[in-house]
Amino acid sequence: MNSGMNVLILGSGKIGKVIASDLMSSHNEVTLTLADVNKRQAEKAASEVEGSEYVVIDSRNELKLVQLLSKFNLVVGALPGDYGYGAMKAAVEAGTDMVDVSYMPESPATLSEEAVRKKVTVIPDCGVAPGLSNILVGYSKEQLDQVN
Repeated sequence: MNSGMNVLILGSGKIGKVIASDLMSSHNEVTLTLADVNKRQAEKAASEVEGSEYVVIDSRNELKLVQLLSKFNLVVGALPGDYGYGAMKAAVEAGTDMVDVSYMPESPATLSEEAVRKKVTVIPDCGVAPGLSNILVGYSKEQLDQVN
């Protein structure tokens, strides 16, 4: 095991697998674990991302999720939106920094006070749309003299 970052990706579907592949190909000081409720999917994704491992977990089991997340330096959330908030809440409770790419109906801002208290960084809604699209719209607005 190397001494670099120990990263967990929650969700080993298409998005999680692409994130894992990109991370492993661009950083050689990363220990990467893919997590999913579906063992077959997690195992397949890990076999396709060289150097990664997998673990099976149901993200709806908050206690087990907190225990798992506490073992990592960083969590990347690539779960469906319905599970994103629970995973973010567990990351804050575990004291583990998190980046999440899903859009969730709940407001991640409700976790802000606890995250600050625990010195945990959580970056929500970092997907493409919403996420990158919102960042680009905000940037474009700042470049214009007037928006109608």
